[in-house]
Amino acid sequence: MITPKIHPARHRLGFFMAALIATLVFNPDAVPKAAAQDKCVQEMAEAREKYNNGEFSAAIAIVGNCLRQSGLTPMEKKPAYELLALIHVANDDTVQAKRELHELWKVAPNYDPSSVEEAPALFIRLALATKPLEKPSEPPAKKGRSKKWLWIGGGATVVAAGITAAIVLSDGAADEGFVQPPGRPR
Repeated sequence: MITPKIHPARHRLGFFMAALIATLVFNPDAVPKAAAQDKCVQEMAEAREKYNNGEFSAAIAIVGNCLRQSGLTPMEKKPAYELLALIHVANDDTVQAKRELHELWKVAPNYDPSSVEEAPALFIRLALATKPLEKPSEPPAKKGRSKKWLWIGGGATVVAAGITAAIVLSDGAADEGFVQPPGRPR
């Protein structure tokens, strides 16, 4: 019997379809999550437009709705918190702006507030003021140095113990060649 040859492109397509079906079967949330993330990107663009038009409460509602969606990565949350902070600065609500900036620093520790286009100076100052302090890093321990002093200290202890043991355990035979000190005066 002659087996038909499968064209390589059809073989790859079949593999792709099998992988897609397996993904959908074993991870049924994959498609809704991707759709939710796309929807969030669209909502963020709409919220940015509302912010630019001065419709702050509408923009806050849209961004809040986007943040309530599960499965967002920190990089997807970053523009949301940034926009919320900008909105609160525009509303002169620095307390709430600081809260949003704290959340922003949690999801984006390397955030640069000066990269925001047309950011108010107050926003940049608040962002820098809320930046968490970096813990001072300890200098790396010098390897081998502590071991060196351990060996030197241990060796000196062994030598001192050996000399002490030799003196204590000697029977005095080694003292024959030495001149004896004079006795105590009476």
